[in-house]
Amino acid sequence: MTLTALLISAAALIITTLLYWKRPLQLTLRIFVIVLMLVLISNVTIRTVTEIPSNKPMVMVDYSVSMKSHREDILSWISAIDFDHELVFSQCSALTREEPKDYGDYTDLKTAIELADQLDPAFIVLLSDGNHNYGASPLSIAGTLNTPVYVYGVGDEEPRNASIIDATYPQYVYSNDTVQIEVAVESGGFSNAVTELILNSTEGKGIAVQPLPLSDVSARNTLLFTYVANEPGSVQLNLSIPPQPDETSYEDNTHTLLLNILKDKIKVLYYTDHISFNTKFILRSMQSDDDLSLLPIACLASDEYHDIVRNVRLTRPPDLAGFDVLILDNVNLKKLPWRDVPDRLSRGTGILLSGTPRGMSSTWLEAMPIKVAEGMLHGAYEIEITEPFSALTEDNSPPVRTISRVMSAKDDAVVVARAGNLPVVGYRMHGRGKIFQIAITDLGLWHFLRSGLQNDAFLPKFMGDILRSVSTTGQHQRLVLTSRYHEYNLGEMIHLTLQSYDRDFRPAGAGDFYLVVSDERIPFYETKMGQYEATLVAKETGQQKVFAEGELRGELLTSNVLGINVSSRVVENEYRMNRELLKRIAAVTSGTFNTLNEMDSIEMPEIIPNTESRTLGFDSPFTYAAVIMLLVIDWVLRRRRGIT
Repeated sequence: MTLTALLISAAALIITTLLYWKRPLQLTLRIFVIVLMLVLISNVTIRTVTEIPSNKPMVMVDYSVSMKSHREDILSWISAIDFDHELVFSQCSALTREEPKDYGDYTDLKTAIELADQLDPAFIVLLSDGNHNYGASPLSIAGTLNTPVYVYGVGDEEPRNASIIDATYPQYVYSNDTVQIEVAVESGGFSNAVTELILNSTEGKGIAVQPLPLSDVSARNTLLFTYVANEPGSVQLNLSIPPQPDETSYEDNTHTLLLNILKDKIKVLYYTDHISFNTKFILRSMQSDDDLSLLPIACLASDEYHDIVRNVRLTRPPDLAGFDVLILDNVNLKKLPWRDVPDRLSRGTGILLSGTPRGMSSTWLEAMPIKVAEGMLHGAYEIEITEPFSALTEDNSPPVRTISRVMSAKDDAVVVARAGNLPVVGYRMHGRGKIFQIAITDLGLWHFLRSGLQNDAFLPKFMGDILRSVSTTGQHQRLVLTSRYHEYNLGEMIHLTLQSYDRDFRPAGAGDFYLVVSDERIPFYETKMGQYEATLVAKETGQQKVFAEGELRGELLTSNVLGINVSSRVVENEYRMNRELLKRIAAVTSGTFNTLNEMDSIEMPEIIPNTESRTLGFDSPFTYAAVIMLLVIDWVLRRRRGIT
């Protein structure tokens, strides 16, 4: 209120009083008008505060199997509570005001806290061991609650137990590589004890031992092993902690590792009956690949073989047992110097068939993905990519001039490219081996034209990927999906790990991958180069098939399929108190954390009533209407007295 407005209002009151002293009714009306006008000019407001009664606090008891032995202590403490409260029991994923007849098979703290918060209590007192084992973490909603949670932890904090939590290592290594195995171990309940973490072979032969300190409180250690990979193949290694007296469980004292040891180079044998224009381009593309060991030979005459690169005459053809892949380019299949080629294919040797084959027996026709007859077809054939592979994508490709006399493709063959309606590039499995077939006979010219149009080195990448695909190395997954356990309970969190590798089976990162579960796609997050993690909740019982897929440096990859069994019931065992989870719930919700043993000495927080404040302002249509009404009444009185 300004001084000027106050002085004017005071003067108006004095003058009004002197003029209407003998007419009290009009004096009263005019004083009310002056006061209302002063209130409007000064924008006077009136503030009121109203106290709103608070809801009762809520005491919530975790009523699961793992809490069974603590029931009497908890109910005894609750009976001694000296403040008005509401008592509820959390059984599985539901709240009830009556004590349940049976204990819940699992604990869903997230849903329990969420339901309690919706009832808007003054605060929540949670009595639990923190053994949350169903659904999403309660921390996922703790920050959104309107109610503080005062947590009282129940249970033995430090049972004696030593367990192997996880082991991180590359799924693929090469012969003579040194492998690092990182092992996470957790222990608690021990006093100044030391044991060992042992790395053994499957035969029980000791490989390495690391000292493992055992902690009195729950603590996690990371130990590092090194292992030198030797002969190629799959090697199983075992990690173990010797059983300690009075441990809670011995089931988590062991862990199994599986290493795939690969050959250092893919050994390739190139064989042709006669050197063609294609030979130079094919050999150049393979010689530029450091991961290939190549021997190119040609049969120049009967029983006369020649090393094309070294220009050396060979007395006899090399033994196929020393090679991973055999390339047959423009050959007479009936006159091969090896009679067991189809048999080796069925046992795992990879074969690349290119050019125009001749002398096809029924055995070869049964093995080949694309059935061809002797001879060639000439023309200008536009290439259509039907199944992208390596450098063959949807990009425009130049036409080819000559192809083999193609008849048809096998039903189980994967046709990569067609020339017109004829399949010209494809592959199929035959026994344990894979046979890749290229029916484009002017492959060198096509490579030359593609390189000119698209400015890319087409053939080296294409040949390299074919050889890796058909070799025994190519039978390995470049995306490896793993889960420590394959048995889970309904609602339990499933943690999955994914490793990605490049074409040479070295760890490669920066991939964009998703976990495919039914119709759901869950993104993976990279934790270190080539290693990713994803989680999902077991929502349905039975066996679930999950796999990963995505893109790594422009390549589409798919992982192995992992089978996960989900049980319909969770059978809880009494477990140690999950202090860390309970403390974080309390901290995030602005509550406190204490243990059951501290209940007698803890005072509950004072319930502060809620208040509601209201502000009453006079600057409203009602005030103006009152002023006008008073002036009208004054005018009517004046007219009755004959005053204008």
